[in-house]
Amino acid sequence: MVEGQTLDKKSIRIFTTDPNKWSWHDIAADCVAFANANGGQICFGIEDNASAPPSAQRMPPGLVERLRKGIFQHTNNVAVMPEVRIASNGGEFLVVHILPSLKTVASTTDAGYFIRVAAETRRL
Repeated sequence: MVEGQTLDKKSIRIFTTDPNKWSWHDIAADCVAFANANGGQICFGIEDNASAPPSAQRMPPGLVERLRKGIFQHTNNVAVMPEVRIASNGGEFLVVHILPSLKTVASTTDAGYFIRVAAETRRL
């Protein structure tokens, strides 16, 4: 699992704090960047240097719905489909599928415009 134009990996530690303190700007920017490119996936729970989550890792209850709602509240014209997956080692991770924004330009709610270029999110 290599990061690139259509895949990004994020630590699960982003969700270990109070949901009100999550870095919504960074999450929203990455989703907007993928939507403005050709879509993609963000895998929460797999570290940058790893190909799978830790075998004992479990996703917090309600995370999928909190993430779906938060992305909706912090973006415009971004469609996502989050789901929990189980890796071959038994560890759980969260995959957020971001659909391409074909007819409109996606943005964050604070008017941030981003695009995915190779393995980077870049501001437009």
